Amino acid sequence: HIDNYNEEEMIEQLIPKYQKIQYTLTNLPIVKQKLKLTQKMALKGLSTTTIHEILKNLEYDEDIDDAFEKDLNKIKTKTNNENKIIHKLLMLGYTYDYIKRHIDV
Repeated sequence: HIDNYNEEEMIEQLIPKYQKIQYTLTNLPIVKQKLKLTQKMALKGLSTTTIHEILKNLEYDEDIDDAFEKDLNKIKTKTNNENKIIHKLLMLGYTYDYIKRHIDV
């Protein structure tokens, strides 16, 4: 029980730190935010269960439409090929379903 208590206490102390880091990543899709946060935490030596608990406790801004529109317009200036546009948006971390719902090439 002592180990679990210490882990829970550690998670509670780390959440505010990673909320600040997450705030700097709000211009990225949620998938990319989680990936970058996971990488940062793994580099610090946190266990996968601890990382998962911290990610679960962070709040993610579901309103990524502005960032998506900006990325989409940037890509459209370079190409009009729908497949290339979708591929580049996928590489930026947007999900295929999200892209298909919001794209009108």
